[in-house]
Amino acid sequence: QSSAFSFGGLTTVNGNLTIQSTGASPNSTSCLLLTNSSTLASNIAGNLSITGGYFAPFGSSTSGNCSLAIGGDLSLASGTFDIFRQASNTSTINLSGNFSMTSGTLTKYGNGIGNFNFAKSGTQTYTKSGGTISNAVNFTVNNGSTLDLGTNLIEGSSGTFTLSSGGGLITANTAGITSTGATGSIQVVGTRTYNTGANYTFNGSSAQVTGNGLTGAANLTINNSSGVTLTSNTSLSGTLTLTNGILTVGSTNTITVSSGGSITATSGSLASGTGAGTFTFSGTGTISGTIGFNHVNIAGGVNFGTASTINGTLSINAGGFVSTNAPIYASGSTLKYNSGGTYGRGTEWSAASAAGYPHHVQISTGTILDLGANSGTATARQIAGNMTVDNGTTLSMALNPMTAPLTVKGNYFNYGIT
Repeated sequence: QSSAFSFGGLTTVNGNLTIQSTGASPNSTSCLLLTNSSTLASNIAGNLSITGGYFAPFGSSTSGNCSLAIGGDLSLASGTFDIFRQASNTSTINLSGNFSMTSGTLTKYGNGIGNFNFAKSGTQTYTKSGGTISNAVNFTVNNGSTLDLGTNLIEGSSGTFTLSSGGGLITANTAGITSTGATGSIQVVGTRTYNTGANYTFNGSSAQVTGNGLTGAANLTINNSSGVTLTSNTSLSGTLTLTNGILTVGSTNTITVSSGGSITATSGSLASGTGAGTFTFSGTGTISGTIGFNHVNIAGGVNFGTASTINGTLSINAGGFVSTNAPIYASGSTLKYNSGGTYGRGTEWSAASAAGYPHHVQISTGTILDLGANSGTATARQIAGNMTVDNGTTLSMALNPMTAPLTVKGNYFNYGIT
């Protein structure tokens, strides 16, 4: 063809649509259109394959907002896919299958808004080994869709990228996800939005960093035998899953876990020592699997499971308590009562060996520790290291009168009241 051809408002393709050629010199004036007049909501039930030519579903004379739903895969091996040519209004491409680009061009030449949504209910893959993405194409991963990028890049667009709450992103990029610049999986020029209510998986084969784009997650999965390093403080409202490899939180970083959150390890682990960073539980929490923590702060009931170890400090803040299972306290670790007010010793200090047997104990921040609480008056208590009673705090064996002794195997530093 030597001029533009329009289907005049084609609403439905029940199978696949393949575009091989639109003339000897395909361009914006000799392109294939679904409409070039009225607003249109069109649907391709199967795959859209572009191996040549120029496909612009909504021409420059189209009035109103338009949409194209692709029920299958989109493959671009040559030619041009121009998602919107209007001077105003909005075009939306909803892709329910996989995205593959080996050559050709994905663009938006009109001044209207061009949106490209990954809209599958489940996981869809994005592969780009060649070709060009240009102009302001706005990419969105919808709620319920998980986009698996591998090591591929979404780049070239001057538009935006949005990972919606309830959506997911899987990346094997060594630089993870970033907020700006030509690094990481997402490299669009416009604003990059990584929702803290979305799910993130890092599954590379080489060592990865999460990148400064990760500030929070609903669920965070680490599945990289070469390891993943957290770039900055991160919030978690769901589950941290350590599937494979080592997660290095970093000595200055904190993962804040919302009430009801959990941490589980199968074959993965946290880095040793201070590399495990700090975990702060804002409310209730559950831990399962073999996990070695550095510092942990709790402000609700936390079940440490049967194989958790504290290597640094477990701080029990206001509202905090150990539920069901106490951690193992490594040599040199500290159980710190930091709640203020009167606190009744409980599951956190409930044994003379193994889980629930503290090394050092510190009473801080005006806390009065009732050692005999929770039916513990007749049970001897023991710690492997030092007892420190800070200024303005109290260790009480009288609130619930102890009839059994307290044994401190290390030093006793009393700056408060005993």
